[in-house]
Amino acid sequence: MAEKDVIIKETKLKFAGNFDFVLLYRSLQLFMQKKGFGAVKEKLYVEKVKPAGKFIEIVWETTKDEGAYFKWILEIKFFGIAVNDTEIDFEGKKVKAHKGELEIGFSATLVRNASNEWPDKSFKKRLYEKYIISDKIEQQKIDLHKNVTAIIDEVKRFLNVYRS
Repeated sequence: MAEKDVIIKETKLKFAGNFDFVLLYRSLQLFMQKKGFGAVKEKLYVEKVKPAGKFIEIVWETTKDEGAYFKWILEIKFFGIAVNDTEIDFEGKKVKAHKGELEIGFSATLVRNASNEWPDKSFKKRLYEKYIISDKIEQQKIDLHKNVTAIIDEVKRFLNVYRS
């Protein structure tokens, strides 16, 4: 049976101001594809119109296979509060954008024995993980953390473009 190690537990990025939600949505999907993640599964999409603006809640999940033994799972949660359409000046032109509060949560999990080739809690599996691939397990944890940090940094750069 597969075992899961939580590498990043709900790291949150908060932003208030102007942003282009649609462009962020698409750019983030493309960036994750460049990092080798699979297609994004939208597990939840809620949009409610309130007097102060839209309330948006979206949950994504994507995976990346790292050989037969390892799999990375990345979950991204978007929360938009009081999101309204607006126009901003960007490089001398008026462009459509959104204004509001945005919170994005990132969680990452490393799955070991992803293909279930080893029986759960077997002696052979424990030996295999402890003595043969222990370095690979640690390297997978480091690589997953680096990749998710790069994705978070990309979102920060994207949102800073709209700071004025």
